[in-house]
Amino acid sequence: MLKAGMKPDDALYDGQMKNANMLLNAMINVGVVPDDITYNILLEGHCKHGNPDDFEKLWSEKGLVLNYASYNSLISELNKSLKNHQKR
Repeated sequence: MLKAGMKPDDALYDGQMKNANMLLNAMINVGVVPDDITYNILLEGHCKHGNPDDFEKLWSEKGLVLNYASYNSLISELNKSLKNHQKR
């Protein structure tokens, strides 16, 4: 895609995050227990694409306990968001 000179847009990223959430649900439905790494990847994806509320919903539904990597992702993305907001 990038080689062809096309840039990914928000719709592409939203679709990827929906697919990631569907894959997570499929894993759970067949008995695979997601680990911290799985949830941290989802957290980072949701934050990078401006959807931290989506992860918060997942986090509260599953009763997840955030760890160092989780907080690191949240703080990093919040910091980027703040810098972008200040540039405006």
